[in-house]
Amino acid sequence: MKLGKKLSSVAMTFAVLMGTILPTTTPLQASEESYKLNVTVVGDGSVSVKDVKGEKVEFAVEDDPLETSYTKGSKIAIECTGEVSELLINEKAQELETHSKFDFEINEDTDIKVAFANTNDDRMAAAESQELKDDSPDKVEEKTTEEQIENPGDASSSENLTEEKETSKEPQIVQNPEIKIDYNNWKLTDEDHAMLEDYAKGIAEPYKEIRKEIAERTGLIQFTDENYFLTDSFYANQSFQMLMFDRTWALDRNCLQEYKDRATEMASLEPIIEARTMKVTNFTEYTASWGVGTIINGLWTLSNGNKAFCANGMLAPPMTGDATSDPRIVDNAALRKALYYGYNGPGNILGHLTIEQQIVATNDFVSMAYTGNSVGNAAAGGYHWNGWIKNLYDQVQSKADPQGYVAYMVDVPGKGTNWAGSWVDKQSLTYGAWRPKGNLAIVKRSSNPTITNGNNCYSLLGAEYTLYKDRNCTQAIKTFKLNDGNGDKSAVWDGPYEFDLGTYYLKETKAAQGYALDPTVHTVQVKETGVNHPNGAPNWTDYEVKDTPQSDPVGILLQKVDRLTGQAVPQGSGSLSGAEFTIKYFAGTNPNVNGKATRTWIMKTDDKGRIYLDDNHKVSGDPFYTNSSGKPTLPLGTITIQETKAPTGYYLNSELFIRKITSQGTAETVSTYNYPTVKEQPNEFILTKVQIGTDKPIQGTIFTHTRPDGSTADVTTDKDGNIRFVGLAHGKHKLKEKKASSGYIENPHEVTFTVSANGLTMDTNLTDKNMEWKPGSAKSPMYELRVNEELQDYKLKLIKINDKDQILPGAEFTLYEDKECTKPIETLTTNETGILVFDNLKDRTTYYFKETKAPVGYRIPVDSKGNPHVYELRAEATPTEGIFDFFVDGTKYTVADTDGSIHLEDENGQKVVAITVINYISGKLPETGSNTTLILMGIGATLLCLYALRKRFSN
Repeated sequence: MKLGKKLSSVAMTFAVLMGTILPTTTPLQASEESYKLNVTVVGDGSVSVKDVKGEKVEFAVEDDPLETSYTKGSKIAIECTGEVSELLINEKAQELETHSKFDFEINEDTDIKVAFANTNDDRMAAAESQELKDDSPDKVEEKTTEEQIENPGDASSSENLTEEKETSKEPQIVQNPEIKIDYNNWKLTDEDHAMLEDYAKGIAEPYKEIRKEIAERTGLIQFTDENYFLTDSFYANQSFQMLMFDRTWALDRNCLQEYKDRATEMASLEPIIEARTMKVTNFTEYTASWGVGTIINGLWTLSNGNKAFCANGMLAPPMTGDATSDPRIVDNAALRKALYYGYNGPGNILGHLTIEQQIVATNDFVSMAYTGNSVGNAAAGGYHWNGWIKNLYDQVQSKADPQGYVAYMVDVPGKGTNWAGSWVDKQSLTYGAWRPKGNLAIVKRSSNPTITNGNNCYSLLGAEYTLYKDRNCTQAIKTFKLNDGNGDKSAVWDGPYEFDLGTYYLKETKAAQGYALDPTVHTVQVKETGVNHPNGAPNWTDYEVKDTPQSDPVGILLQKVDRLTGQAVPQGSGSLSGAEFTIKYFAGTNPNVNGKATRTWIMKTDDKGRIYLDDNHKVSGDPFYTNSSGKPTLPLGTITIQETKAPTGYYLNSELFIRKITSQGTAETVSTYNYPTVKEQPNEFILTKVQIGTDKPIQGTIFTHTRPDGSTADVTTDKDGNIRFVGLAHGKHKLKEKKASSGYIENPHEVTFTVSANGLTMDTNLTDKNMEWKPGSAKSPMYELRVNEELQDYKLKLIKINDKDQILPGAEFTLYEDKECTKPIETLTTNETGILVFDNLKDRTTYYFKETKAPVGYRIPVDSKGNPHVYELRAEATPTEGIFDFFVDGTKYTVADTDGSIHLEDENGQKVVAITVINYISGKLPETGSNTTLILMGIGATLLCLYALRKRFSN
């Protein structure tokens, strides 16, 4: 039965174990779960999906979404190429910071949708709207040109070809999708011509309803006023050239004579602004009629006063206020002819046409010459170009290239709508001007001869200045090499050289020895001066530049620090301020530093131990050199530094420091001066606190330090038992222990010592004071006072109880010096709580104690020989290390023994050894080995034998 029960128990245990294991291990047999991942893209961009573990990479783009699957827990890295405007994961929008690149873990079916920033509502609408597809001006013009070869219209050039602009990747869109202009409807009826003639006479009211119908039909109603003329919002956001189609010219207020007059007046009042603030100051629209159609273009006034034309009719026109680049020269013969023989040109051949026709034709000339296309050629099937402008253009190009006449061009940043309603870059503008000649020389001097005169660290020879066409200094014309001084060391020059009259930009491209590279871009005018150079060069101009000599304003001349700490902080009563140094400057590359200095200064340190090159730190001496900002500075050369007066609490450092200031880089300010750190040796006194009889340092002992001025401060020994006194004031100092560390006894003696400029002297006789003095020297930190600290006494507490844990008052114990117990120290009796305490036990002294009188009804414990038990006690403490070891009858106990019959207690920081002594009631067997014990054991054995015999015979 018992065996069966055991087998049943084993089977049950096995079943329970299997029930525990099987649910854990069974899933390992099943196939891994997988989830779908779908990635959809909208816009011009792509998304890569990489399986981090398997290195599988897949892609999704707008027309090719990604459909794949991954096992549960797969980690994938997703990276988007392009600016992401929206990211959805399972229809939940994600933070923008994570769009370009992020990690993802597959734990469910996941849909990711990425929209790139180039996808907007207008684009989406355009893609979905059939009307916009059919009517968009994008269909009128598929490409615009941006960059052309320099001479497309020069018949004499073998490179007379047009370089087409690279098609912009940005889609061309209508500025306002609601505008619905028929770009194929451009012809004028007789009624239209009559309206234009009346507009020119100021008659507009009879045609108000016609304007309303046109505005509503074309979608321009949103841009019209109460009279159905276009407002400023149209001209600011749309191209005025759109008004050539579908009778929209009727809405153009500029067809009215009052607006023509106003535009002319505003152009004449426009101020001329310097080239560095180049912008479009005025734009005037001109509508020219020819045959059955009209063509519109403009005339632009630039802030340099020139009238300009559009260089690329396929782009958007600039508007008043648009900023432009600085003018640049375009070397294009066809363009020069278009400007020279067109409207406002010196050789204008269009005088037989109206002003409007001249301006429109000249714009077409310029655009065709520069790009190979124009508004007249592209719009209305080329009606205007083929009908009348091309003939004039051919006449212009058949003429001679005007020598000395230059084609200038400015670029206009930004975008706008062109004549066909497409969103494109703005046109560059071009104008022509004469280019006469002048002569220019560059002269260079030192801007600070006080520094450079007589100092061979500096030389003006070898500097180079380059002359540029543009303010950005990218189109170099000439480099002036200033190597001619003609014996004059105060100036060098190069030139003169001949240049076209006009504005140039001069910049230093190579600095002279010891001089800063001039950072200024100088605007230089080559003009008609009427002065001839001695070599006969006309219109001579000397342009003088002054180069700034390099120097080091240094800031900090020197730093004074405490030698012991390395810090610019005085120790104790010492001071780093008031130290005086003699500083000498020697000009030249290799001066004699033992000779006469060029300049000398006496300087003093501040409360941070520093000397700065300024009047606040100057005691006496020569004037300072100054740089271009008027600040004190040190020229290239050599200086020497030497201390001549030490501060309070420190000794004089007589070391001579030599420092050089050399050329560096191309800036005026160099940083080649390496200021010295002057280490000062303070007077020093070290107090060391140790446990008496050992070298164990004692941390945490507090002393009171009384200074010569009577002030006091409490100081504490560190982990090495040290207190360091440095930078002590001269006079008598006192030290007395205020509080001993835990476990030690305060030393009651006060010591007095004297500090002077020559060292420290101990004034107190240290005999029998547990102190030792170690003298040093005036420049050594070896003055030491060693204080030997005695240990605090401990206590012995005896607790007397019986074998029933009852306290036993009246037990008498005696403490002895010797093991034989012949030299009693003290005898005490347990009180009503069964406790007695022996005080003032010394460390590392062996004590003996025994019970000398038992309480009533009890007997004194004895050893195996029947003698009273004698206890042996000894303690060995090192409080600074947290050690208190004590030994009872040879057994070691530590601070960890805080309970049990023998343990350690703490009484307000004083150690107490506690021992519990048990007394047994008389007749018991409290001690093994006694005679009573043997008798009792014999009786017990006899009784056991009798019981065994009785049990046997009864059976």
